[in-house]
Amino acid sequence: MAILLITATVTPPRDAIKLARSNPADRLGDYLTAFRFYMKKMDQGVFDSIVFTENSDSNITDLKAISLSAKRPMAIEFISFNGLDYPSHYGRAFGEMRLIDYCMQRSEIIRSATADEIIWKVTGRYIIENIDRLVLHTRKADLYCQCRDFPMPWADMYFIGWKKGAFATTLSGAGERIREGRASVSSEVEFRRLIDEKATTLNVTRRFREPPYMSGIRGYDNRRYEKQKVKLWLRGTLARLAPWIWI
Repeated sequence: MAILLITATVTPPRDAIKLARSNPADRLGDYLTAFRFYMKKMDQGVFDSIVFTENSDSNITDLKAISLSAKRPMAIEFISFNGLDYPSHYGRAFGEMRLIDYCMQRSEIIRSATADEIIWKVTGRYIIENIDRLVLHTRKADLYCQCRDFPMPWADMYFIGWKKGAFATTLSGAGERIREGRASVSSEVEFRRLIDEKATTLNVTRRFREPPYMSGIRGYDNRRYEKQKVKLWLRGTLARLAPWIWI
């Protein structure tokens, strides 16, 4: 079926850019809450396994303890390493892409998966409330993401997916392409350009049947995503009634 790859940075660099939620205790609490949610989804059969990958080499004992209550604790893998050895002004998207590259090479669960296995990446502090519908009702593709055209061309990076066998031609090494400062645009805008380029030669799903409904506390400004329910409702409504409008 599918593998869920949860990315995490419990202890971000002190000089991390565009980051208000930087307290490690607060961030660990966010990861614990989201991990319980996704572990329940695995128990319900939405995913075959979970790979939790953390790149600040922090203590994740509490997460490992929670995993023991899963129906199949052996289907959960933890990877923690020091992956923040890069200039902080490259941005968090760069670091997450490096984390994904590292995990794709070293995760035993992912390495043992078939080439057709779909890997779903979620930024680990966030909960995608409708993740079961997004995962179970998605047509087969090489790459999955949610793109928007307004107010600017943009690709959301908190929830993306890819076929394991297509990773080398879709996202491998993408961190250098999307890092902050490389161009006069944000990582998400550059990621959208990358997605559009891939769509010319690969099978790319650039819109889900419904938008991901996310809850949690945004790292950029410490605001809760729940306060944006009206925006998410509008996106969902337009996805049904006017799917050609990407907002």
